[in-house]
Amino acid sequence: MAATHTACPLSSAAAPQITGAVFQPRFGVPTVKALLVGIVDLLVAWQERATQRHHLAGLDERGLKDVALSRADIAPEIAKPFWRA
Repeated sequence: MAATHTACPLSSAAAPQITGAVFQPRFGVPTVKALLVGIVDLLVAWQERATQRHHLAGLDERGLKDVALSRADIAPEIAKPFWRA
């Protein structure tokens, strides 16, 4: 006996709601937009961290004295990769 499948239309409440090209969050799943925003935020934070460490490494002795730091104080910070806080 062959099984027959009948289409069962989804009610509007059960169907995923689409806003533009991004699905709205359901069951705690983030949207594509939220994921992209999170990735961009992370990349911006990494860039800022790298820039700050570069500037810190470029300070002369007078600049370090102004912020009450020594080369030994900043060495561990400037040795970190950009992705480590």
